[in-house]
Amino acid sequence: MGALLKDARVATLNEFFSKIEDGNAGFLQIWHNFLRNLAMAINNSIHLIDCDVVLGGLISLFLTDDDIELLQQYICEINSFSFYKPRIYLGIIAENVSAIGAAYHLIWDFLDHDKIFR
Repeated sequence: MGALLKDARVATLNEFFSKIEDGNAGFLQIWHNFLRNLAMAINNSIHLIDCDVVLGGLISLFLTDDDIELLQQYICEINSFSFYKPRIYLGIIAENVSAIGAAYHLIWDFLDHDKIFR
């Protein structure tokens, strides 16, 4: 997200997205470039491991359904398989996503009743 703010020369994501909402063409171009780069990263990941994609963290607070559709369109444009439609979802957690993700399997194991009641 830092690169997005640097390219736009704004201090906060709220400021950036308020310019998007105002229809500022320069900010829209920066946003679409960001989405295209994100599409390329997602496409590369999809080729490595065929899986659903969940976008979380701060970006999930600002992505709209239209952005997700556009992201899917960008992925389809560069994907080698014309029949593939990426499965992209928005996460519901915006802060501490990495820590929560790292702890998830430990919590899952802890809640596994076979391991608790041996």
